[in-house]
Amino acid sequence: MINKLALLSEQLGALSESYDKQRPLRELIEPYEAVLVQIDSIYLQLQQGVAVSKKLELAEALELYAENISQLVCLYRQFYQPHNVVTIAKRIVSLSSIPVLPDCFAHLYLTLLECFSSVHELNSWEFDLEPLSQQMLAFTEAGYQKTPQLWSEAYAWNLATLAFCITEHSRESLQRHYYQRSFSIFEQYNLTIPKIWQQEYLRFL
Repeated sequence: MINKLALLSEQLGALSESYDKQRPLRELIEPYEAVLVQIDSIYLQLQQGVAVSKKLELAEALELYAENISQLVCLYRQFYQPHNVVTIAKRIVSLSSIPVLPDCFAHLYLTLLECFSSVHELNSWEFDLEPLSQQMLAFTEAGYQKTPQLWSEAYAWNLATLAFCITEHSRESLQRHYYQRSFSIFEQYNLTIPKIWQQEYLRFL
């Protein structure tokens, strides 16, 4: 199993060298998906065992999972595949039900939430992201309580995304609560408030 993980790590490293955010290649989607299938298989095998010796391997598999999906979901966003962005996010939520969420998931959750903004821009009417954003909030909030500095940006994005999903006028007070909580975290940790939230920032804070 260790050899398989090492091989997958090398494959991801090679793909990362070919990945250019400014000039992404659609051809990279398929090999990233192929690696994900292999990591999925290994992760399921490791989950079935509880031996201490497997805990390190499980941790390494989760790190590869996070690295793979972070880059794959960016490719989905860049090549206008919002359905795949949502599908990946749902997969991560189900994967996150492990006892302790690893720190590497902080960047993964942030990447997913950043990609959600594109989902809304592309065709928001097709998606109801509120339930999914609410599920994700349980994990980003837990991460924030455990390691505030590391999870602050993902948690702030999650709160703002959840607020953005609320459109009913009758729920404006709840929307305001989420936005104000989000912006207070952005400010507390000296994080730049993304352009997508600027109008709401002026309106609610």
